[in-house]
Amino acid sequence: MTAAAPSPRRGLAREEAILSASFALIAELGYQAITVDALAARARVSKSTMYRRWPGGKPEIVAEALRRHAEGRQQDPPRTGSLRGDITAAVRGLVVTITGQQGGASLVGLVEGLRDDERLRELVHGQIEQGAERLSLAIGEDAHARGEAATPAEVALMLRVAVGCVLTTTLLTGVPPGRAEQRRLVDDVLMRLVSGAGAAAAAP
Repeated sequence: MTAAAPSPRRGLAREEAILSASFALIAELGYQAITVDALAARARVSKSTMYRRWPGGKPEIVAEALRRHAEGRQQDPPRTGSLRGDITAAVRGLVVTITGQQGGASLVGLVEGLRDDERLRELVHGQIEQGAERLSLAIGEDAHARGEAATPAEVALMLRVAVGCVLTTTLLTGVPPGRAEQRRLVDDVLMRLVSGAGAAAAAP
């Protein structure tokens, strides 16, 4: 008699346990200190179970955990009624995602891993690009509908600059930019990347 195949529900439960363990260990130890053995022990599964689902091992598991977490807290585009408002809201969201302010893993905690692990860098970069493209398209289309001067490409540039500023500030100072710094970033830097938007941002 052959052994029964694991049920889809059980398989999903194991997958979620592995991803949850990965997310928790990133927050606790950082990417470099995590091993597949530690992941297996925390999730209470065998290494063979993990490798069947993620043949590439640790980088694929961690990237998948980050993607699932980001999707879980992903919200609709800001739609505040103005380009400046939408960009301000987007920057607030970037701060939370990059620094892990709501608990769990963050890009800050993955800096060494992103530097040293080419596969992790490739996977995370792809995820960031996909998310930025979706948000840029929505914000740009909303701005165009209101008659504001901003294209999805320009919004994408604004978000890329924002990611760099938030990540650099957090790494060099040890704390993420606060609300006042975020407003200065929006008004003094990001809004000026869009033709015709700088004057509107500077208006009282």
